[in-house]
Amino acid sequence: MRKTVAVLIASCLFFALPAPAASAAAAPKLTSYGYGKLKIGQTKAKALKTGLIKLTGNAGSGCTTFVFKKKPKAASGYLSNKYGVIAIFAAKSMKTPKGIGLGSTKSAVKKAYPKLTQGPNVYSAPAPGNKTAEYLFLFGPDNKVYEMGLVHKKQHCFN
Repeated sequence: MRKTVAVLIASCLFFALPAPAASAAAAPKLTSYGYGKLKIGQTKAKALKTGLIKLTGNAGSGCTTFVFKKKPKAASGYLSNKYGVIAIFAAKSMKTPKGIGLGSTKSAVKKAYPKLTQGPNVYSAPAPGNKTAEYLFLFGPDNKVYEMGLVHKKQHCFN
């Protein structure tokens, strides 16, 4: 009888416990080609068709700015009339496939992207596998990334 009660209690406890949470779908990465369905070089029409972005203004030089409609908040970018999606800037939640994101240290970025080079205003690294794009990184006084993005090498929308 005691054995039956113990089994019954154990069964009740097992079925009463909440199921483990399903792992949330991993957020898309800021890959060498883009973010989710949004890709560097994609035409304005195709970029809008993804449903991810909304246009926010004219940036001059044949360029338009955009923001993501939903998450990730604060991410933005540029569309070029000539080259399509020309830049995607990272939001706090975005990371590259190598785990680099806002707040990453300069040493972590150098380790992940050994070809990182310093330009006059920004650091850049080739986007692995994509000869038309590169990652850009801005570091603060604490040597941590405070802004980063994926840009077309022929970008002409911003300095």
